[in-house]
Amino acid sequence: MSINKSFTAGSLATESSARLPLVMVYATFPCAEAAVEVGRRMVEGGLAGCVNVLPAMTSVYVWDGKTETAQEAVMIAKLPASSADSAMAFIKANHSYETPAILIIPVIAGDKDYLSWIIAGTHNDRNNFNRQK
Repeated sequence: MSINKSFTAGSLATESSARLPLVMVYATFPCAEAAVEVGRRMVEGGLAGCVNVLPAMTSVYVWDGKTETAQEAVMIAKLPASSADSAMAFIKANHSYETPAILIIPVIAGDKDYLSWIIAGTHNDRNNFNRQK
């Protein structure tokens, strides 16, 4: 997939995103309240610069050999790539699922001002994010 040059020029980060790469962490939760609680703790602790919670979606999956359908919420956290392992550990330690869906998605481009704002909202030295509930 090639990116249109007009998309990456001007107001979009190219060199700054190379210095400060960002990722989005996608995770599902049994309800919006649980996703908001974990997301809020990530933002307040400086692990994530911003978290979005999509309150309703339907998942279809196989668990213990049986096809299941469940209503879930999606949390999308934006943070520096260097914090991805800490974010995964924090989410897993504070999640009710035995095997939570946690995916790290690289950000390849974005608005320079927005990316700077995300970085400014993270302070990885404020807390130990591997702690449990």
